[in-house]
Amino acid sequence: MSILKASGLGKSYDGRPVFRHVQLALSAGAYVVRGKNGSGKSTLLKLLAGITRPDEGSIQVNGYGLDRTPDKVKARIGYMPDSDEFYEFVTPMAIWRLVADARHAPLHEALAMCGRLGLSAYIDEPFGALSQGTRRKVFLVGAFMGPPAVILLDEPSNALDAPARTELCKMIVAAARASVVLMSTHDTELVASTRAQVLELTAHGTLAGVEAARA
Repeated sequence: MSILKASGLGKSYDGRPVFRHVQLALSAGAYVVRGKNGSGKSTLLKLLAGITRPDEGSIQVNGYGLDRTPDKVKARIGYMPDSDEFYEFVTPMAIWRLVADARHAPLHEALAMCGRLGLSAYIDEPFGALSQGTRRKVFLVGAFMGPPAVILLDEPSNALDAPARTELCKMIVAAARASVVLMSTHDTELVASTRAQVLELTAHGTLAGVEAARA
């Protein structure tokens, strides 16, 4: 049974189509979106996360439509952007509390993950005082808390140290047993280590590899 579905998904900026007619039907597993620079990989993840509204098409998670029941859908999605920007005065612990409340996730999961990622010493530090790699780890913890039904990761291994990269692989493999883990990455070692199925965004915006259900 598919967890994440997208039908006829399309997005344009300034009248220029980024992609059109994207179809997805994914069950639990690890997947990677591949495509040339500018093909719309990050845009696709933002649409699926409910960060950006599509111009056309629909998105469903566990049968709930993003357009009709956005709160229910977003509570089932974890998202790690390809960015380390956030309010500089907010602490990692405050961020995780917000995620825990929105997703009805136990906060102790965040503390366990931050221990494995080497974050324990930084949980009460202001975000603006953290390094890029540490900020990325904070978002990584937030994306996996729950765990949510769908985990969307945009270049998740960027700026991570070697031990954190190893832990990231373990987190993806474990989560993919019950959740859809969909990522955009140029990290071929990460793709190989997680045995992620490749979905190609073609020049015309068509996402190949749909109905990639796993037993």
